[in-house]
Amino acid sequence: MKKIIIVLIVLISTLNSKSQMVVNDPVVAKQQLAQNLLLKKDMAETIRQSRVLAESYKTAKEGVAIFTKVSSALKNVGIVHSILNNQINIVKKSAEISKNIPKLNLKSANIVRANKQMNALIKEGDGTVKLLKTLMKDGALNSNDGQRLLIIIELQKKQETTLSRLNSLKRELTQKSRQNDRIDALKKRRAKLNRG
Repeated sequence: MKKIIIVLIVLISTLNSKSQMVVNDPVVAKQQLAQNLLLKKDMAETIRQSRVLAESYKTAKEGVAIFTKVSSALKNVGIVHSILNNQINIVKKSAEISKNIPKLNLKSANIVRANKQMNALIKEGDGTVKLLKTLMKDGALNSNDGQRLLIIIELQKKQETTLSRLNSLKRELTQKSRQNDRIDALKKRRAKLNRG
């Protein structure tokens, strides 16, 4: 009889208990920590890239200023203006891609690769503008206006290729994000079916 009373008291006391036990899942905590570290790393890369973009934009603006001061033979050449506009477009497109990367469903490896490609393309365009600035000075590279014009035409082709590669990168990232979205949706469906 004493045993039954003790069992009843224990049962009644557990039924009225409303507290919850703290659940600590170290695996989830480690995954969250890893994701936070990757996010911080990506943000640091984005900040660094913003600095590169600002420098490139400044270089392009300086190129525009030099363009207005060049010799009359090259002043009217639309190619020079086109190169400078392409560099500004490269900077703007890179900034747009950087801004949209966090919104895309991409793996960290894809983000890192995209940032490296954008940095390389920006530096490539920046080098083109710096060379253009050098060419725009009278007597630059000991060449006449005709020779400089030929070099500038080649620079324009190179810059158009750079802009095209940047557009391709944007399309590639969008496609990868869409693929990842589809994969995630399939995984959710599969998990739901497995539960049901």
